[in-house]
Amino acid sequence: MKFSETPFHESKLWSTPIRDLGLKIEGTPLEPVIAEFRRELQAVGVRKLSPHFYLTTEWVVHDDTIAIGIPFYLARPDLTALHAEQEGHLEGVGRQELLRYLRHEMDTW
Repeated sequence: MKFSETPFHESKLWSTPIRDLGLKIEGTPLEPVIAEFRRELQAVGVRKLSPHFYLTTEWVVHDDTIAIGIPFYLARPDLTALHAEQEGHLEGVGRQELLRYLRHEMDTW
């Protein structure tokens, strides 16, 4: 069993680098929402700018980039639940919320 398919234990969350969690956007509920967001961009005439999406610790767009950082915990339901338990709130969960955050991050360009 791959690490990313095993249940995640809270004790590992704070000591494991994101890159070692085996997370990716492909194959998660994030993927179709990002595809929908790309279609929205096309529909409003944004065709030459194609943002890159990656998993990170928080919602972010760094200066001088066309990359949108999405919180890593949104890539897996167990991490989302753990984050909600630890922080008491979630940002960008569900299709509508995720689209809202993606639109906001795009607006920062």
